[in-house]
Amino acid sequence: MSQAVCQQFPRRAERTPFSKQTAIRLTDCKGEQVRVVVLIEDFSPFGIGMTCDMFIERGRQFTMQLAPSTGPAADLLYSVAYCQPVVNGRFRIGAEFICIAGQDAAPTAPRPEAESSMDRIRAAILG
Repeated sequence: MSQAVCQQFPRRAERTPFSKQTAIRLTDCKGEQVRVVVLIEDFSPFGIGMTCDMFIERGRQFTMQLAPSTGPAADLLYSVAYCQPVVNGRFRIGAEFICIAGQDAAPTAPRPEAESSMDRIRAAILG
């Protein structure tokens, strides 16, 4: 990520580099679910960085399914913080974690349990 982007969108927690292709789900203007393939590049307890071949406007919400090796899958709700063109028709997207879909919205300010959340997220994603 460029220095200008980092200054414009400061990070609240250290990101963990990651590289995995997955799908997110957006709702189109007709209320139907649209599946978009993305490449996750990094994550933290507060958000995720990814690239895809589609522009997704700031503020747009999407869900991503987290399927841990044990326990039930969960749909994570995110809101796009920025979307910028990179190369070859691809876009770099930074998204803020909102909540686990179906539960009350989680506060997005830094929390003392961020470190344990990071461990939990790392274990669920990395296995």
